[in-house]
Amino acid sequence: MTMRKTWILWSGAFLLTSGLSVVATAQPSAPPSPAPPPAPPPAKTEPARQTYQVVYVLTESEDGKSLGSQHAELLVSTRSSTELNLGTKVPIVVSSSNPSPPKGSDVQYIDVGLNIDAGLTSVSDSVVDLHTKLVQSSTEKASVYGAPLVREAKIDSHVIMTEGKPLVIGSLYLPGSDHHLKIEATVTRLQ
Repeated sequence: MTMRKTWILWSGAFLLTSGLSVVATAQPSAPPSPAPPPAPPPAKTEPARQTYQVVYVLTESEDGKSLGSQHAELLVSTRSSTELNLGTKVPIVVSSSNPSPPKGSDVQYIDVGLNIDAGLTSVSDSVVDLHTKLVQSSTEKASVYGAPLVREAKIDSHVIMTEGKPLVIGSLYLPGSDHHLKIEATVTRLQ
């Protein structure tokens, strides 16, 4: 019986050892494949360009009395800008060492008048962000060395506007005078 117990023990040990060696010699499973990269977020689609009519009204006054107004109408598309220049090119002599009449290279020209640069971004269905750069300038004859004196008023603003509702986007006094300039804008989408 001792022999038989030993044989059973050896057989059991052999089976356990064989089972372990089978497990030990089994092919390792392939490493898990990397997870696929996450899908990119859906691309934001840009809204179609819209065209708007932007009307600027510049009203000049002195002591509360209106001296007159200027109207400027621009067509502006969203995600772009429109520029308006209305005025005169004034010659400025830049070289005074020449006693004779100035040559072409001695003269530079500056723009004097009204310059507007307008851009729009759509905020919601009837609301837009209006970006306005506006310069109003004028000249006076007498100045140092006979060159004209240039007076200038500027505004650079971003204003959230509702379509069809006029809004004062700036109000300022013109340099060198008691004149007041009020700038009003109205934005209307064109169909």
